[in-house]
Amino acid sequence: MAELGDHSPVHVRSWLGDDRIIVEVIRPNAARARRRVLLRLRGKPEIAGAWFGWNQWTMVAGLPPSRAARRDPFQMLLQETAQLVLAGLPAGRSATQRDRATARRWGRRMRDVFRDLAMAATLRCDAAARAIALRFSPCMRWWLYGELVRDSSGRLAQLASACPGALVFAFALREQPAFDPACDRMLADARLGIPLPRLLDAAIDRWLGIVPGLDDPERIATADMAQRHAIRSKTWSTPALIDDFVRDNPFDLPEHQLVDARGFRHAVRGRFFVERILKKHAIFVSTADSRVFAVEGLTERIDELLSRTSPLGVATLLDAVVLPYRGRLVWDGLSNVLPMRFGPGIRASFRTTYARAKERGEVILAIGEPSRAPVLPRTKARDWQQAVGHIVAAAHALGKTDTALQSAAFALLKQSASLASAAIAGDREALIDAAKKTRRALDKVSRALEQ
Repeated sequence: MAELGDHSPVHVRSWLGDDRIIVEVIRPNAARARRRVLLRLRGKPEIAGAWFGWNQWTMVAGLPPSRAARRDPFQMLLQETAQLVLAGLPAGRSATQRDRATARRWGRRMRDVFRDLAMAATLRCDAAARAIALRFSPCMRWWLYGELVRDSSGRLAQLASACPGALVFAFALREQPAFDPACDRMLADARLGIPLPRLLDAAIDRWLGIVPGLDDPERIATADMAQRHAIRSKTWSTPALIDDFVRDNPFDLPEHQLVDARGFRHAVRGRFFVERILKKHAIFVSTADSRVFAVEGLTERIDELLSRTSPLGVATLLDAVVLPYRGRLVWDGLSNVLPMRFGPGIRASFRTTYARAKERGEVILAIGEPSRAPVLPRTKARDWQQAVGHIVAAAHALGKTDTALQSAAFALLKQSASLASAAIAGDREALIDAAKKTRRALDKVSRALEQ
């Protein structure tokens, strides 16, 4: 029994078990409790006896900030107790200085009582499940904690690490009564080990009804890629869905996460050629408009993911969605790799596109508002004129040779030096003429080798 002070109109009584906590708010000499709340923390976690909507415990060790506590049961119990206490004190002009001091003293005592109860509740939780739940928005932590505790397969914990957005989507379905069965089905499929792409495609199709009959992961497995791509593209091709989410903010996300979600309106979906993999990012060349993007993986390197379907991970054509995320570009990870191989001509074409974009400083590092869309800076051109001039002079200073092969090789060296000099000078006609002479010199070397 916790008394808030002398002559307090309210008492708080609690029972602490190994896996549960019971809290009662009672009036002295009352026949029954004013409020009785049960928190079962293991087995089948639940919150019973609270008003509707009090079931979003933030699971922090203590009382949460007021902004994140609109449905936290301990915060709600504190507010209801405070109302009962204040109802028994004089208000307005009739309240004396002593009455105000008493109210403040009782208020501090109330906060201490419910803070200690909240901390006791966290100590009785499953530590691993609570640690995972705390990574998510406060409004969905208690729901996710319950699902993790009831999941004997451990696959929901894996999903929370590999693709946390899938669980956020499941919670969004649950918050809409019409789609609550879709949430249950999605989690059941996850516990069965259904691969993540099939799991998400089936869940989205249940939600939007894009392709009739593909709301089951088993049918998704046998569907052609065009149908699956239609399901996935629908989400990114409807900016109004993102606008509605940001405007309504149904999960009380902080401002920086709303900024992230707002940026998804600028997603670029299409077909890309993976030209190369660099240390920090992969180079995606759009086949539609030849724009070049520097794309990073969120949890795994892109080449590691692509190597599972393409031996090299580069020179790969895929359908993907490129997303802006905190000043960089990432992909949604659910790409459709096309089973195609490319010859040297096509690879050289994309390589040239990347080289030109890099030279002009047009490799895109972020997308969105113009002021927030940086590009890879143009590298400062070096002055090669003097070095190449020395090579040209040295090549032309070579004397008479002893064999036909040496003569042909020296001639190729001279023409190659002249070709490099023309490239630096930027004289297109001289460059074309030097390239022809270099080709003829190379042919002479080939003929000399055959003799």
